[in-house]
Amino acid sequence: MKRRAIWMLIGGLAVVLATGFFRLRLDVDVFNLLPTDSRMVEGLKLYQRSFGSSRELVFSLRSASAEQTEKAARSLAEALDSSGLTSDVMWRSPFREDPSQLAEFLAFTWFNQTPSVFETVSDRFQEGRLQQTLDNTLERLATSFRPIEVARLAHDPFALTDLSDHISSPLAEGMEDPFASPDGTFRILFVPLPEEETGFFKIRNWVKEVGAVVDAWKGAEGREGSLTLRMTGTPAFVAASGSGLLRDVQFAALGTLLLVACLFWLVHRHWLPLGWLVILLLLVLAVSVSLGAILLGPLNAASLGFAAILLGLAADYGLILYQEFAVHPTRSLDEQRSVVAPSILWAAVTTAGAFFMITRSSLPGLTQLGTLVGIGILVAGVLMLLAFLPPLISRVQPRNSARPETTGRLSALTLNPRAAWWMTLLAGFGSLSLLMSRLPTVDYSTRDLGPKENEAMEALQEIQREIGGYDDAFWLIVDGADEQEVADRLEVAGRELSASVEEGLLVEYRLPDALWPRPESQQENRKTAQRLSGRLPAAREAALAAGFTKESLKLTEGAFAAWERFAETERAVWPNNPASRWVFRQFAGNDAGRLLALGQLEASSTATQAGLLELTDKISTSTGAKMFSWSLLSESLLGTMKRDVRRVLVPMAAVLLILLGLAFRNVGEVALSIATLGFSLLCLMGFMVLLDWSWNLMNVMALPLLFGAGVDYSIHIQFAMKRYRGDLFHVRQTVGRAILLCGVSTASGFGTLGFASNAGLASLGQVCAAGIVITSLISVFLLPAWWRAVRRKSLEASSLGVT
Repeated sequence: MKRRAIWMLIGGLAVVLATGFFRLRLDVDVFNLLPTDSRMVEGLKLYQRSFGSSRELVFSLRSASAEQTEKAARSLAEALDSSGLTSDVMWRSPFREDPSQLAEFLAFTWFNQTPSVFETVSDRFQEGRLQQTLDNTLERLATSFRPIEVARLAHDPFALTDLSDHISSPLAEGMEDPFASPDGTFRILFVPLPEEETGFFKIRNWVKEVGAVVDAWKGAEGREGSLTLRMTGTPAFVAASGSGLLRDVQFAALGTLLLVACLFWLVHRHWLPLGWLVILLLLVLAVSVSLGAILLGPLNAASLGFAAILLGLAADYGLILYQEFAVHPTRSLDEQRSVVAPSILWAAVTTAGAFFMITRSSLPGLTQLGTLVGIGILVAGVLMLLAFLPPLISRVQPRNSARPETTGRLSALTLNPRAAWWMTLLAGFGSLSLLMSRLPTVDYSTRDLGPKENEAMEALQEIQREIGGYDDAFWLIVDGADEQEVADRLEVAGRELSASVEEGLLVEYRLPDALWPRPESQQENRKTAQRLSGRLPAAREAALAAGFTKESLKLTEGAFAAWERFAETERAVWPNNPASRWVFRQFAGNDAGRLLALGQLEASSTATQAGLLELTDKISTSTGAKMFSWSLLSESLLGTMKRDVRRVLVPMAAVLLILLGLAFRNVGEVALSIATLGFSLLCLMGFMVLLDWSWNLMNVMALPLLFGAGVDYSIHIQFAMKRYRGDLFHVRQTVGRAILLCGVSTASGFGTLGFASNAGLASLGQVCAAGIVITSLISVFLLPAWWRAVRRKSLEASSLGVT
């Protein structure tokens, strides 16, 4: 019967592992760590997945001369185009790359305006106006001191590129090169990510392959010393932050496992229990991840930081079992289990209950972490009780770790309650003194979600300095079911933003309203376009007579051909050539069938976060548009963190009180567990003030870990104190020693995260390591003295009864 149950358990684990393995998907998207109910997060995610600019690598090049930089940019673009990894690399204005494509774009831009504006173009080609238009162009060619204007008008006899009087658009600002700095020594080029490349691992591999092509090009051209080349863009950010996050989490988990193994060997010097402990820890981890994949779907890499937490807490159960076995090797298997099972099972249930309460958080990463740790702790408690000791009972002769000569200097402190009380007073007074001077600050910005050293961010900042762009961009996404709805909402948004500029909240804004298709205006302009297309022969004849060449008329002829097509098209018109599509990808998108238009805003230096959030609400109410930025996200996350304190910590405290009451059935012992948690948090916050640490979106995850560890350790210690009737020596030699061993190994594992490349994970590792050390020391050295004081009468009665 027992053998059948074992085989059924093994079969069940095999099914869970197989199912979880095939369903396991890792998610390293930083956005998926942020609240799902935040409009800021929703806007940022929508921007990332829906606009072409978010799917482009950006390379910057700098050299000593403009000619050398332009030559290098052209050569690199050709190398990338021929690599097969991408296509349509943009290194200068697409219309300068192929001027013939400018004709359709200009024709569309005019055709898309109100009928009165389009009529001004039509009037240029009417009889009696043709010659006047050409004379004006010739006069400007003869008198202009701007080489760019001369070059433009030489190929545009009828000044179709003169948009500034009617249209606010990038073209209206002149034909300057938006890909280069004013002196030309600094250039950028855009490398689009192929549509089929989605998901972190594919993007990371693609970025790596593109980087290899660039390195090979740079080496082959011999430009290592003469050319500075840097990479940025959303794919670069995704690859860098995701790779660092994944590497850091793996390093922490493996580091914890290795340290547990090393410390176990140093203390116990037995290979068989060590090997079996490591196997069971890996099995616990595998089962927990598999169950998480089955229940939760894709697992965020940051939430996989639970591995280090779980390994530490699961090792605690194994170490306590083995320590009891080492001190009492003559007990049978059933006796060993019966002695330790209550503390392990109650610790597992209570700690798991605390972690499950984290699922109430608004942060998806924290929710997943709580679920995974809760599942893992329950699995670890059951698995360690059932499987750890059976192979060891008859095969291992443990070293007797209870011999007096093995006790070190720490035992004297443990055996002296007076010293423990002095330590309590000193630690409490020192922490309170520090906290009275100031509390740890709360950093609710998002900079701790990325790498500490971010080359992609440095490259982006250099581009902003050299070519332009806002330091902290505010974006606006307007959506609609069709082109007309988006156009109407853009008009309303424009009025709201204009009012904000007048109020001093914004410096300026850019909306794509001039280029966004306007079906109503286009419909009214079709008759004008049809009539205008018949004027091409007369326009050609007049231009040639005025001295223009056939070559200079290509732009005009292309525009007339486009107008003729537009006049015959019944649906909304979009420009169709590759250059126009690239331009439109920068501000036009589609998400689940809804059309999107992207605008950009610049806040004034005097604007307050509250004022900008009020503008966000106003625009959202009037147009349904989403206004967002990283700085506004930081402000909104402060409210989320405050709300989560109520949503998570209050229910967690209630659940802990209930479970601790069920475990101890004694008010004093429940109060001692709560006191251990509170005193540990007090000392941790004092330590944070001392080292000038602050709370942030990542290291706030340390709080549930510390609550879990504090509850776990306090249950083990108090059950041991009851089991040994307050004998501090035996408590330290069994449970106390196991907790210290586990605490040191877990803290060391988290300490390795302090060297992580991800700033948030590094701060999480630091706070967790400090918190685990503080909690384990308080549980082992101070809690027994507190327990003896609370249970003094029962101990005296028990002593008299024994006597």
